[in-house]
Parts: sequence; structure tokens; C-alpha cells
Amino acid sequence: SALGNTAANKYIGTSNGNLLLSSNWSKGHIPHLNEDIKINNTTPNLLTLSNNSNQIISCRSLKLSGNTTLNNNGTITINKSYGLGLFIETDATFNNYQALNILMPCGKALEIKGIMNSTGITNIQKN
Repeated sequence: SALGNTAANKYIGTSNGNLLLSSNWSKGHIPHLNEDIKINNTTPNLLTLSNNSNQIISCRSLKLSGNTTLNNNGTITINKSYGLGLFIETDATFNNYQALNILMPCGKALEIKGIMNSTGITNIQKN
């Protein structure tokens, strides 16, 4: 499995596209460092999410799938992943405009089957 042993906190987007709103997550809270995140768009319409300037998202792993685009204008930190740190499936796009930190991965830091654009800082620190 690309994710750890616990159930992932899935983006469900019931309120709006805000990643830092608790009601938009399956576990009812914003993901934290010990959680895996899954963002999967199951509709045919493009899902575009933005992590805005000065916003910080911390997690153990991040998986993007479906017709999904994540625009990172803040900071995303993936810490001590047990499988893949960042996994971008073929139909997903990750745009890093600010800061992506993948710290001490226990497996592969990232796997890109889709698209990753980075004009910001991408920091991978090995274990």
C-alpha cells in the first residue's frame, strides 16, 4: 500500500474548496502530521484546490488522483511517510508555487505519473 496502516483523511469538499476547513475532511478535522491524505475527484468535472499564501498543510503522505489539480501557494510538509510521500496519479496535477517539503521518507519520496510543475521550493530531506 502506498499509504500507512491507518485510514486516510480524505478530502470530501462538502463545504467548499478550502483545504483548511475541518468539514471538508472525512475525519472532521484538518489533516495533521500523523495522517495520510487522499484527494480523489470521482466526478468528470475538474476539481481545483488551492493551498493559499501563508497556509500550512502537514501530513504523513499525500495522494492525488482523479481529474484533480492542487495549486500550492503556501507550504505543504510531508513528514516520515511509510510508503510514498507524494503520489500524483496519471490524471492529476500538482502545481508547487511556494514550498513543498518531503522530510525523512521511509519509502520513496515521490512518484509522479501525472503532472508536477514547480516554480517554488521543493525540499526532499532523506532519512
